[in-house]
Amino acid sequence: MTPAVSTRLLELTRDLNNDIRIAAIYALGEGGNATLSAVNRLLELTRDSNNDIRIAATKALGRIFRSK
Repeated sequence: MTPAVSTRLLELTRDLNNDIRIAAIYALGEGGNATLSAVNRLLELTRDSNNDIRIAATKALGRIFRSK
C-alpha cells in the first residue's frame, strides 16, 4: 500500500458515515501496513463509542499482525 493510500484511508476513519469508516478500517487491515500512524489510529478506534467501529478496528489489528 502506498503512503498516499494509507494517508487517505486514515483520513476516512474520521468520516461521519460509519460504513465508510468501517470500509477504511478494513482496508487498513488488509493492506498489512503496520505503520506507526496506522496502528496508533486503529488502537484509538478500539475505544470508539460505536461498537461496530471497535470490532472492525480490533479485527484490522489482528489482520495486520497475523502470521503469513
